[in-house]
Amino acid sequence: MSFLRNGRRQLAGLGIGMLTIHMGMPKCGTTALQQTLASMRRGELGEIHYRGLASRGNNDGFMRADPAFYGFRRPIIAGRRNPTLRLLARGRHVVLSHEHFLGLPPERAQGHLFESARMRAREFSEYFSRRTPTQVVISLRPQHHWVESLYKQHAKATAASERLSSESFAQRIMASPYFRFSNLIYDLITELEVDSLVVRPHYLGIDSRRDFLSLLGLRLPTRLASRPSVHDSPSAHELAALGRIREVDPYLAGWASHLLERRDRAKASDPQSLFPRKIQEDLIRQASEDWHNLAEAVQGTKSPQPELIAKMAEKIGESSVRQYFGALDDADSSDAMIEITRLALRHLPYTPVALRHRWELLWPQVLGGWRSTGQSGPREVLSMIKRETARLARLQRPSSTIVEK
Repeated sequence: MSFLRNGRRQLAGLGIGMLTIHMGMPKCGTTALQQTLASMRRGELGEIHYRGLASRGNNDGFMRADPAFYGFRRPIIAGRRNPTLRLLARGRHVVLSHEHFLGLPPERAQGHLFESARMRAREFSEYFSRRTPTQVVISLRPQHHWVESLYKQHAKATAASERLSSESFAQRIMASPYFRFSNLIYDLITELEVDSLVVRPHYLGIDSRRDFLSLLGLRLPTRLASRPSVHDSPSAHELAALGRIREVDPYLAGWASHLLERRDRAKASDPQSLFPRKIQEDLIRQASEDWHNLAEAVQGTKSPQPELIAKMAEKIGESSVRQYFGALDDADSSDAMIEITRLALRHLPYTPVALRHRWELLWPQVLGGWRSTGQSGPREVLSMIKRETARLARLQRPSSTIVEK
């Protein structure tokens, strides 16, 4: 670590900054890493300035997210008016981070996976290559776990009537050239300087925060170490319930999803898979083959770990197929609906009066929607809502501090 710090000091003494850009990937502990970097104090960061997602800088205009353009871009505000460029000109080390710098989120992309990745990498290289020394960090997770995590993200954010089947989703992802990460890394190398690309394997048990901070010559502060390095993922029954709730109340479903990720419970692996046996077998086989190729692809990159990647390839090939949960549309989600509604109800940011008014307008639709699914339990939910709104109405809370969205 002292070597890394001394190197930064030498660059700063010459008036040369250093840029580290963290490009994800999604579902590789990126959010926890960003929140950690944004929470670190000036003394804990040393000479490094974090300007990525979750910070006040929010990538300083180098990331754009809208349907017309998604990924890394040249900032509209440039020169010394841009905080990142101003810090680099003063010889500082700046860190930017966004899991979608390479393009649309995989679960939202209509075409191939990361089909604009090469273009985004070229734009980044052209913009920064003559400005400052850079390193690009990308984390990769074995596909048989990664794709299922992506599908859970898709199911969590999509109404039941719009949700893809797990089989269709997996087949679309596997049909993309960059489903094989070795293809992605070879193409990134053609656009970036090979010794500026850092590839980090993300595997079960790794703390992505400590791993990334080690690249910067930093340690994870003790006060932040107890925070989870990954967020909790809803169960299959909860995903089915969220999809049905989202049909009638996207706002409530969004709140419930947010709260489920941050609940305090022991993290346990799901014994069942959302993918049929054939899909699981294809994912395991192709992932194992790809990680053998990936061990060769990372040769020559910065701080390569080919031996670790090769060992992971062998371990992936030995993975077992899990029991298939079944289609989410066929799941009995009655109990999960009741628990999710109770969880979200207690945290909705409304005054008691506004909350009661919302339920009067909304819940006849919800009750009818659940009846149409043939699920049991809506009457219990409705009575619980009445009890909860009555309890909230008795609370003396200043209405000025809670604003209805």
